[in-house]
Amino acid sequence: MNTAEAIKIVIIHLIYLIVLQPGAEFLKTTKPANLNGNLYNDNKIKIMSEFITVEALKSELETELKNGGADGKVSTTNLYNKLVDLIDSSGLFLEKIEVPAADIYTVNSSAIEVLAAKGANITTIPVMIAAVKEAGSAYSGANDITIEYQHQTDDLLTLAATGFLDQTSKTIVFASNFNSLKASDNDPLQMKSTKDPTASGGSTVIVYIFYRILDLS
Repeated sequence: MNTAEAIKIVIIHLIYLIVLQPGAEFLKTTKPANLNGNLYNDNKIKIMSEFITVEALKSELETELKNGGADGKVSTTNLYNKLVDLIDSSGLFLEKIEVPAADIYTVNSSAIEVLAAKGANITTIPVMIAAVKEAGSAYSGANDITIEYQHQTDDLLTLAATGFLDQTSKTIVFASNFNSLKASDNDPLQMKSTKDPTASGGSTVIVYIFYRILDLS
């Protein structure tokens, strides 16, 4: 048995436990993937499912049990692929980007992409954005950094010069429940500022973007 098959079996066993557990209502899971279910080379980018109902999982389990091969055995590959399809169709995605201090130093002169454009007639709709400044020295001489669509001006999240960038302990900010924002299709999200910080000190900033895809084609 190879490693990939072993992983599939472990996942399926865990699902059995959750599905069969009395009172279980939902399963949340993550897997490295892109929109087509294929693995990214960058394992920082993942798909995160919305809540998947146990009823949906039971249906897939029952189908695979009924449609086993001639030997009556369940195909772990088929079952795994069906579960992956359920995850992919849930519609909530997570992008995680680690931004080193060296990139923050030039955020005004070179905006930092935190969510790539997804193609013509495709719009990314943020559900929640969070940023974490890891513990370390403060950034000095910085203005506020904002996360925006490249071709729009609405602020989705502000990384304040005072209260975030100047902190030495781990600091977290987030924004959700966005209202009346302008978006564009095929438009990346970027970190922007009107001034580069002093090129010394600081620490890594990690950005998490939970988003949905709107297909306008």
